Amino acid sequence: MIRERCRSDRLALRERIAALRSQAREESKEIEAGEIVGARTACGAHRADARRTSMDAVDEAQAAYESERSYWKDLRRIERGNRAKAQSRTRSTAAERRGESDDEVRGNISPELPPAFERIKRHIKATPLMSRTEAFLHWAEEHPDEVFHAIEEKAEAAIRDFEEQERAALQGVRRRSRASGSRGADDVPF
Repeated sequence: MIRERCRSDRLALRERIAALRSQAREESKEIEAGEIVGARTACGAHRADARRTSMDAVDEAQAAYESERSYWKDLRRIERGNRAKAQSRTRSTAAERRGESDDEVRGNISPELPPAFERIKRHIKATPLMSRTEAFLHWAEEHPDEVFHAIEEKAEAAIRDFEEQERAALQGVRRRSRASGSRGADDVPF
């Protein structure tokens, strides 16, 4: 009897222990499942925060990049405009500034010399030591025959012009006198 009782107590104890173990396993599985779900939820939330943060950082970086790119693009455009303005301005060299225009030389020389200057003006250049006016006057001193020839040609052209004007005036007078009829070409009206 005692033996049977001990045996039945042992069996009952084993069954209780098995039931407790089974219950503990079920509770452990539930706790484990709850913990796993909680961990997954927390991990998902962390992942979403990380994505949101990284996307914000990426968006900020892209915005900064586009802003910087736009800034440099505008700067290059402005520089091109400035370069074009600078290239469009004609800069004179020191030699050109020392040199004089044809009109300045004509204004600086005596009135009888411009015909000679017109003949050789493209050959007269300024030097570091003398202006174009000085260079022409120096040339005129060295070539008096050419100066005289140029002056003579201009004088002859002026004489031809005056003679032509005189002929035209006489022809006009003759036409008027013929139109009036009574007087001859040599008659004086007074």
